[in-house]
Parts: sequence; C-alpha cells; structure tokens
Amino acid sequence: MEIKKTLWLLEYGDGHVGRLVPLYAVDESGAWLEAAAWAIRNRVILPETAALIHFPHGFTIHRCTLPGEIIETGEEKSDQVADQEEAHSEAGGGGSTSGR
Repeated sequence: MEIKKTLWLLEYGDGHVGRLVPLYAVDESGAWLEAAAWAIRNRVILPETAALIHFPHGFTIHRCTLPGEIIETGEEKSDQVADQEEAHSEAGGGGSTSGR
C-alpha cells in the first residue's frame, strides 16, 4: 500500500539559535507524531513554541530542494528520508537558520 506524505518543517529554537527539521507525514497530527519521535530519538526537549510549517510543494535550501511529497510503500521509509534523518542526526540534531 502506498502512502503519500507531504513535507513539514519542525521549527524550534532556544532564543539564540533557530532549528528546522524536515519531516514527512500524511497530515498535521501525523507530523506532530513524527516530531515527537524525532525529539525522542535525538534526545531533544521541544519547547512549547515549537511549530510545524507545511510545505506540500517542497522547500529549497542552498541549491538543494526537499521534495514537497514522498510516496512510501508499507512500513519502509524511502532512502531519501532515511538519509536525511541520518545526516541530520550526525549533524547534531539541526542547524542554525540565522545563516540561511
């Protein structure tokens, strides 16, 4: 069974540094579940000010475009999403948005 998921960016920060985390989910409630799972995996406590921004048509960062949607089959994650999560985790859980 194929599941169409769209791009959501989890936005949070500590007052000095903003962070964006790409997530893919079917809807906003699913995006919040993905955000909570990401926070647990990365040992991040999300502040109450954390927000989700929906980008169904994609998002471009430094000449790199995140697609607006993905199609997953069954419980498997696409290689792209797995690679993004791995790269994000290796980068320390996020990056500053102030330099973007």
